Amino acid sequence: RELYRKKTSLESSDLILNKGETMQEEQGREMRLIYHIVQAGKPITSTQLSELVSVSPRTVKSDMNRVREILDKVGADLVSTKSLGYTIKITDGDAFWPFYDQVLYNRMLLGSFLNDRMTRFIYIARTLVASETTIKLDDLADDMYLSRSSIKGEIKQIYSFFNSFHLDIESRIGQGVKVVGSEANLRLAMTELVVNHYHKIKVSDSSKEFAKILECSEEERQKIRHTFLKVYRESGHASADDETLRFAFYLLIMRNRIKANHKVILDPELIQEVKALEDYPVALAIVEGLKTCDIQNLSEDEIVQIAIILHGMRDIRRDDIHPGMTYLNEARDLACDIIKTIKARWQIDFTQDETLKETLVTSILPI
Repeated sequence: RELYRKKTSLESSDLILNKGETMQEEQGREMRLIYHIVQAGKPITSTQLSELVSVSPRTVKSDMNRVREILDKVGADLVSTKSLGYTIKITDGDAFWPFYDQVLYNRMLLGSFLNDRMTRFIYIARTLVASETTIKLDDLADDMYLSRSSIKGEIKQIYSFFNSFHLDIESRIGQGVKVVGSEANLRLAMTELVVNHYHKIKVSDSSKEFAKILECSEEERQKIRHTFLKVYRESGHASADDETLRFAFYLLIMRNRIKANHKVILDPELIQEVKALEDYPVALAIVEGLKTCDIQNLSEDEIVQIAIILHGMRDIRRDDIHPGMTYLNEARDLACDIIKTIKARWQIDFTQDETLKETLVTSILPI
């Protein structure tokens, strides 16, 4: 998309839109027309093209003026042969093929955005959380070749998602929106958008800013994970595989965010409280091991944040519970409240089930 903008240098006043169409829909169609002409490998008529892009043959013919201008600036000519159709003649391969690679990439994303609301949600959320500046929603829609109205549902979902991480979306008149909140919460949201949704849309298919958050070689990534796991297992603690994967991604995000001068700052009282937990020495040991992974000179706040995450991901067994545990009474009270709520809503009575109560406590304590 960026290459398209640089190559064509189009101004909005240069575009003549059909009634009811948005600018991004027309621009996206021009890219699709170029794609289909190249893919045909032989002359293709305006009628055939109209069926492929879902417009009339007359609209296709009108679009060809703009297609011709675009191709002229990226080392190619649009050739029209009467009764046969359109072909593209490449005059400068060094200019055309990088441009066409971008056309292919945009087409792949467009297919995902049109057919999968979750993919749209992930792309927008990742773009917003990684942006250093405000972003206009119209520009977000434009980047996906969609109209703003078509992403309206995802925007509501995104507001709810960020609120669940105690983050707000700040709106500035004429400038757009920006995700604001503590660095600690921003990183947790970033981690969630990688771990839980990686299969939907790869990081490399996200915005450049989000991809930069996880920038590293596969060798570096594996080294960070293996270093952390070695120390963690030696500590005697245990966690589910998905939790250790999440933590490894957090460490990578932490490293790159610190390099970009984004640092966690915690409340002094919270720091003192966490330093008393048994997870803090484990965090110190992990930090010591990570010095070989280009993760060095971490502040006390950063180390405490690591301890907080370790505390939340740790599996606590019933045998691990002892009377002096921090928050034990609060966890038991909350377990009782949950059981009472289940009884009130669904008329299922677990009030005499002590095993269930203790099992709930093991889940609540880390949280």
